[in-house]
Amino acid sequence: MNKIKLDTEPSTVPLLPPRDHDGNGIDHLLREVREAMEQYTPRMPVAHWLPIRDFVLDVVSSLQPKTAQLAGVQLGIVTRYAHWASTIAGFPLDPTDIFQPSNVARFTLGQYASQRRRARAESILRHAAEMHGDPVEPRRLRQSSSPAIPYQVDEIAPLFSWAAGQGSNNAGRNAHAILAFCGGAGLRASELLEVRAGDIVQRGPMYLVDVRGRFERRVPVRGGWGGAVPVALKGLDHDELVAFNHILPRQRSNAIRNFGNGRHPGAPRAQKLRVTWVVDMLATIPLASLVYAAGYSTPASLANYMKHASVLPQAILERALRGPEPR
Repeated sequence: MNKIKLDTEPSTVPLLPPRDHDGNGIDHLLREVREAMEQYTPRMPVAHWLPIRDFVLDVVSSLQPKTAQLAGVQLGIVTRYAHWASTIAGFPLDPTDIFQPSNVARFTLGQYASQRRRARAESILRHAAEMHGDPVEPRRLRQSSSPAIPYQVDEIAPLFSWAAGQGSNNAGRNAHAILAFCGGAGLRASELLEVRAGDIVQRGPMYLVDVRGRFERRVPVRGGWGGAVPVALKGLDHDELVAFNHILPRQRSNAIRNFGNGRHPGAPRAQKLRVTWVVDMLATIPLASLVYAAGYSTPASLANYMKHASVLPQAILERALRGPEPR
C-alpha cells in the first residue's frame, strides 16, 4: 500500500477562502477551536487539499473537539484518511461509505508503523464512523463488514406500513422519500437531501431520479417502491427539496442520519435501505453498470456488500454464464 507523507502541522501555503456554513458547520465550537480549524492547512498541495477540505472540517466538527490542540490532531488524521480514501482507495467522500470498518483497518495498518499512532488513528476514525453511520465495536475494526446489514424481505412491508401510518405530516413525507429513493433507487442519504421535486421524471408507470453531485446519474425507482413517490412529492413545487425540507440546512444531515431512532422508532433507515438496494442489485445487473448506478468510481467500493449477497440458483447461473446460442 502506498503510504501518504503528510505533515499535520499548519503549513505556509496560503489559506483557502472561508467556506460557506451550509452544512453542520463549525459555528457551535469554542472560539479557539473554530479559529484553529478555519486556519488549518496541511502540508500538501492546495490542489489536493481543496477537494477534501469541507469534508474534513465537517467530520472534525461532528467530533466536537474541546481544545485547539485536539482539533489539530483530529484534523491531521482525518485529512490523511480522506486523501487516502479519495485518491488511493478510490472511495467517494461520503461519510456513510467512507468510514466502513474494513476501510479504516486498511488505512491504519498501511499508514502507521507505530502501534500507538495506529491506535490513536483508529480511535478517532471509529468515533467519526459512530457519528456518521451505525456504531461499530472496536474489536470488529479489522473485520470486513459494512456499516449496516440489509433489511430482510419480511422487514420491508412494516416500513411501508409505518410510513403510511404517519399520514401527510413531515415524518410521513420523509419516510416515503427514503423508501422511494434510498430503497427504490439506491441513493445515499446525502444524495437524497439534494434531490428536488424537479429531479424526478415520470415515464409512464416508471419514475426516474436525476442524481446531482459528484456521481451524477439517472436511476429508476424499482418496481414495488414507486408507490411511495407520489406521497413524497405531494404539494411540492418544482424546485423544492424532497426530503427534510422543513429543517434548518445545518441540521438536515443529522436529521436523516438519526431518522429511525429516538422519536421515530420503526421508521425506514436511509443507509440500511441503500445497502439493501445494492445487495439486491449485485445479483441483478452487470458489475460495471452497478458501479455507475450506485454512484461509485471503482468496483472495490462494492466489496463490503459481498458478504450479504447471494449466488444465483445453479440452473439460472449456468444459463447466464453460457449465454445465448450463436445464430
